[in-house]
Amino acid sequence: EPVYLKNVLTWFSELLPMLVPYLYNNGGPVIGLQVENEYGSNPACDKVYLQSLTEHFRAALGDDILLYTVDGPGKGMLSCGTLPELYNTVDFGGGNISSHFDMQARFNSGGPPVNTEFYPGWLSHWGSKFPSKSRTATAKKTGRDASLRCQR
Repeated sequence: EPVYLKNVLTWFSELLPMLVPYLYNNGGPVIGLQVENEYGSNPACDKVYLQSLTEHFRAALGDDILLYTVDGPGKGMLSCGTLPELYNTVDFGGGNISSHFDMQARFNSGGPPVNTEFYPGWLSHWGSKFPSKSRTATAKKTGRDASLRCQR
């Protein structure tokens, strides 16, 4: 959508230069910036859009900042949601954590497993029953899977 992209790039032209003093290489705390969020869930799968965003980030911020995306740990989501020059991270709330990180690794040329959004619960809609999971079960499973992952 050209009108949307034009407006996003206009906004980023104002926003991104404000972040430069806060980048790690400039003495600030920011070590990475997320280019897009769960774009792989969008059926458009528009790599030109992702490339435009990436080029805009690089032009404003330089090459010394980590740029990343986040998507669900499915092959289709990761295929559409990132580019080779971006580090991809995953989001999930359970399941087989090791397999989620294995899928993430297939789309990166190195680097650690990263979950940028871990959700042990789920969203709720106004007036509906609030979904919940056992904190103890979530902690046990997460700790077990994470320790298995670290032993590899």
